[in-house]
Amino acid sequence: MRSIGVAIIPRYALTDSKAFSFSVPENHRHAVVLEVKLGFSINIAEFSGRTKIDFSTRALIDTGANRSCISRRLASVCQLVPVSYMSVRSAQGISEANVYSADIKLPSEISFKNVPVMEFNGGSDFDVILGMDILSQGDIAITNADGQMLFSMRVPPDTEHIDFTK
Repeated sequence: MRSIGVAIIPRYALTDSKAFSFSVPENHRHAVVLEVKLGFSINIAEFSGRTKIDFSTRALIDTGANRSCISRRLASVCQLVPVSYMSVRSAQGISEANVYSADIKLPSEISFKNVPVMEFNGGSDFDVILGMDILSQGDIAITNADGQMLFSMRVPPDTEHIDFTK
């Protein structure tokens, strides 16, 4: 019997307090896509028990996504087994999506363990969507000084807000 996920945004255990900035290339200013590392626990026939695999891939920063996601293509290539499923409401209607467990490592070794990631159909530029379940764990900013876009994140968040009106 499969379990149904709920739309609760948990606080993940953080391994360190760090920050990073990413200079967005001029030809990609329509979307912030950066390199991340993923870790999955998988069964490999040649080994007894489960083995952890880690690899690098590209992730879209998406403040409109409640949860982080991985592409159906990536889940298939890694032969991931869903840990649950959840109903997803989108502009296309309501559908059911597989949910997997992943470790996500951002630049500067900002790590999140055992994150439930939903499966999505995929994009050509990225295999991961970083949603608000991850982004709300710290402070994020996008600035555009001198025509150059810069995405910055620090985890955990500061004790004071960034307020551009002050």
